[in-house]
Amino acid sequence: MDMQKVFVFLPRATVRTCAALAARYGSSRSEVLRLAVGEGLSEARKALAKLQKLRLAELAAEEERRALLGRRRSGRASSGPASADDGAELDEETAVVRLEEYASSVRRLRPGAGYDELRTLLELQGQLEGVDPDALDDLVTEVLERIFGGGDGIRPAADPDAPLE
Repeated sequence: MDMQKVFVFLPRATVRTCAALAARYGSSRSEVLRLAVGEGLSEARKALAKLQKLRLAELAAEEERRALLGRRRSGRASSGPASADDGAELDEETAVVRLEEYASSVRRLRPGAGYDELRTLLELQGQLEGVDPDALDDLVTEVLERIFGGGDGIRPAADPDAPLE
């Protein structure tokens, strides 16, 4: 079998689980991971298909929003808040509101979206919205704290039954 080295960052709990399985079945962590990835690709394919549908729906909604903004602005001088549509950066208050709305949409369409997935999607959306790159991380963190609670640096487990790290 032709092998290729791949570097992957995994949560500690996942690595511990792989090590425990390897020890239990007299195998290696690499073999456990190869089997897990191979066996899980069909599930990954399903999840990716759902994510693709979500992204297409978001893209369609964004195009509709931009079209509505264009119609509103066509009759008057641009006096609304800055947005990515006109090349300006959003003010922080508007950015937080838009990111919260986006997060709500994602969670409605994908209820199982965890902290890390939602963070990634919010960062991408913030870039699309024209959020100041220097403020983006703090604004995304603020939105996630509102959604998941806290501020103590503890993130909820994606799987409530998963062992604590």
